[in-house]
Amino acid sequence: MKNKKILIKDLHNLKMKEYEDILRKDRDFDWEYILVLLSYKLKRTKNCISEKGTHENASVVANQIEEVENLLNRVIENRYLKDISSEFEAKYGKLNINFKKTLDRNAYTIESSYSKTSSPKECKNAREDSITLFQIARYMRQDDLDLAFNMMAKNIQNWWD
Repeated sequence: MKNKKILIKDLHNLKMKEYEDILRKDRDFDWEYILVLLSYKLKRTKNCISEKGTHENASVVANQIEEVENLLNRVIENRYLKDISSEFEAKYGKLNINFKKTLDRNAYTIESSYSKTSSPKECKNAREDSITLFQIARYMRQDDLDLAFNMMAKNIQNWWD
């Protein structure tokens, strides 16, 4: 009995050590950290199910978990805008942002321009197009988040071994 308690304590300490790095970087002020923890836990669960594999659908379950994990990681990485901006940058150039102090020195204004725009009309068109791109990227991110959580809601009760 004593050896069993020691073994359980050792396993607990090992698990605490494995979570240490992810928890060291964790913050409570931003929703993305929730996704980082969830993605990490899903990875652990997927590995446990696929390595032990005692349940007849272990590979199916592991694939479902991996799909959700991949979606969450895409949301965390947030490359949506970058992935859809190549035509925009070819047309208008890179975004330049300048922060300028206001007269009262307690606030800043933001001035933006694009490296390939020369007229006020081009700048206006670039701003309008960039707003559209930001909205599309946001919708893409939300779609991945919705898909991940819908897949979890549908399948999570089968994710055990």
